[in-house]
Amino acid sequence: MGADGWIWAGAGGGQRCDVRLKLPEGLGPVEWVVDPRSPTPDASSTEIRVLVTERGCASGEEMGDRLLGPQVVETDDAVRLAFALVPRPGGQNCPGNPSTPFVVQLDAPLGERDVLDGSTIAPIDSLIDD
Repeated sequence: MGADGWIWAGAGGGQRCDVRLKLPEGLGPVEWVVDPRSPTPDASSTEIRVLVTERGCASGEEMGDRLLGPQVVETDDAVRLAFALVPRPGGQNCPGNPSTPFVVQLDAPLGERDVLDGSTIAPIDSLIDD
């Protein structure tokens, strides 16, 4: 644990290694990013457009109804977003997975709050560049 959070020390790379929360039994992890094709959210934004991608092998199939969430937690300092999914049954190939666009509606304008991945343990960096 370094001053700025967990870091990988085994290979000497010094890159961050954010710790992920354990998902409930039967759910699988996803990754999400702010959609680079959409305007960057600003202080007046009441929605955040993201791309969600399954992390596990899924034979290149879209998530569809298997995508769960998001869970959105809004505080004075941050907006935390978390998604999960129900994995495809049986063995799967791993050719890569398509991203699913998703629009997250906020209860209030973003303001100066950071947008954070709610599936990791803090501290982590904002996913929107200032």
